[in-house]
Amino acid sequence: MASVNITTIGGVEESTIAKWKKQHGELTLVTVEVDEGELYFWFRKPDMKTISAVTKIAQSDPLGSTQALFRNCLLNNQHIHYADDPEVFLAVGPHLEDLVKKRKASSQRF
Repeated sequence: MASVNITTIGGVEESTIAKWKKQHGELTLVTVEVDEGELYFWFRKPDMKTISAVTKIAQSDPLGSTQALFRNCLLNNQHIHYADDPEVFLAVGPHLEDLVKKRKASSQRF
């Protein structure tokens, strides 16, 4: 039997990454160093439904809104429980704002 060389990036096979990119567009990989090594979190860009929900939650619970963004955009769901792990969650949280590319905009009044 011939051996198959499967390449992985951040713990995920390239074929899965390609499938995710086709389905969701641009992806973000967040790597967190832990005592056992590294954890890899793959996120998709949030859709408007997710942004709406996160914005609504943020009015009364900013941390909860970040958890909602984490849970709704995480692609490798075997890591979903880390949304409740303070050390890992607080390491990932600041990177979630990178899921949406900030565009420069201007306005003019006439």
